[in-house]
Amino acid sequence: MEVLNSEDKSIELIGIKLKVKKGVFNPDERITNSTSLVLNNLPMLRDKEVLDIGCGTGIIAIACALGGAKKVVAVDVDKNSLENAKINVKANSVQDKVEVIESDLFDKVQGKFDYIFANLPISDKHWNLSVSTLDLVKKFVIESLNHTKENGKIYIVWASFSKVSPLKQFFKEKRYSYIEIKQRKLNRMWYLFEISL
Repeated sequence: MEVLNSEDKSIELIGIKLKVKKGVFNPDERITNSTSLVLNNLPMLRDKEVLDIGCGTGIIAIACALGGAKKVVAVDVDKNSLENAKINVKANSVQDKVEVIESDLFDKVQGKFDYIFANLPISDKHWNLSVSTLDLVKKFVIESLNHTKENGKIYIVWASFSKVSPLKQFFKEKRYSYIEIKQRKLNRMWYLFEISL
């Protein structure tokens, strides 16, 4: 699975044209369904404030801005991804609504949001992280509490190449209410969790 682009490419998702720089997560639906699952299940965005954690190319942030969100903050820890997101935000003429900032999860994020999206790494073997992908997602969910408006929701993607049961157990232990959307694609089961904190 070539999730990290090996060369610069141009792709199109839901009518949005993107440049995908070498080394940036490639959201192409021919190799992953995580991004498409989010894009095809976006909530009503009109006048909402949105945070996109782990923005990569910026596709989710751009889609939210084009879908009517009044403010979108796109965050990534990777400088190459941030540069890539800025290129795509400008190319899609949403720079008046989308702010791209460098932050490790919520470290430099201020304010509260109606919706927080996280298309974070799912498989430990594809990413060189200092923590497991499961622990990263748990940390994201816990820290989301401080950045979600009342009645706000967070969205997390997962896939069957990493066990989903520990994630669901974590939600149960924390007593988080969630809706689960599942889709089989690319010989995997993909999950989108909409969590009410």
